Amino acid sequence: MYSGTNVILVTNNETMIGLLSSELVQLRNIDSILIRNYQDTLTTIESEKPQAVIINCQNSIEEPFCLDLIKKIKNISSVPIILLVENYNPQFIRIANKSGISDVLSIQYGNSEILMRTIWSLQKNELRQQHKKYEKLLTQLNAIDKKTGFYTSKYSNKVLQNEMDYLASKQIDGVIIALEPNKNSRLKPSTTNIIETIKNNVRATDTVAHTRYQNTFYLLLANTNLEGSMVVWNRLNKH
Repeated sequence: MYSGTNVILVTNNETMIGLLSSELVQLRNIDSILIRNYQDTLTTIESEKPQAVIINCQNSIEEPFCLDLIKKIKNISSVPIILLVENYNPQFIRIANKSGISDVLSIQYGNSEILMRTIWSLQKNELRQQHKKYEKLLTQLNAIDKKTGFYTSKYSNKVLQNEMDYLASKQIDGVIIALEPNKNSRLKPSTTNIIETIKNNVRATDTVAHTRYQNTFYLLLANTNLEGSMVVWNRLNKH
């Protein structure tokens, strides 16, 4: 049963517990916090279903344990992870980013910054969950293709028109690319390869839709001029 816990603070430092918890209690009225050590974190995440996890990594000795914990958390949950470090190690931070952290903070930033970034992380996660609900509904209504995550051909014209109207109303640049495999090429890319290539070269703010023809897609690149669209086009053309 959900207990109302939104944030789990993971630390083995007794001093840090008092320092951080005194600041984090100032979170929004709907939020609450639990303090856990490294050993109890995974079971707590599974039972409490938090909205954010803050991992305090004190020194180089703890870095391997922090990385291992981050990987294990990402295996069981998509919860945002904020890494709180006392010493900035660029190599450690790079590996942690690849492992799936959402943000990194230094103790030197001060308690107010830590509080603010935690609230941002909570709000971002709430928006992500809301987006997933809408995406599920659109999939059920056959507006989004379940396999690709792109808009279906049935709604492509309407979706693209709405997006173009929005960009025009905000005076934001945008470019539409019609993409289909080169029929004269000796290489015959699979549908899976085409889809993965598109996903790897567009942003979350871009719009991708199926057309009536197999393996043919519309890409609407928001906040992009013609020069910028050519960069994307050249990347797509390499595959």
